[in-house]
Amino acid sequence: MHSMAVSAKGRFEVPALDVDVKDAVDAGDNFDAGFIYEFLAGFDVEKCLLIGNIFGSLSTTKFGGISGQPSWDTVASFLNK
Repeated sequence: MHSMAVSAKGRFEVPALDVDVKDAVDAGDNFDAGFIYEFLAGFDVEKCLLIGNIFGSLSTTKFGGISGQPSWDTVASFLNK
């Protein structure tokens, strides 16, 4: 799976993380939260997709949408890889 967005600058696709999925509940909500936060902060669409993917993918690694929601520190560690 991957995410895709289109903006005035073109079409962007970003692959999902390869994680051990336990439960996909709220993965979309977590993706949306990461994407929208970055978008409102003024980042480009490709970075918004990347952050959204990290939030959405990591949220699937635990059961329940809230328990799997990653912290900013966890997301930052994935960005630094």
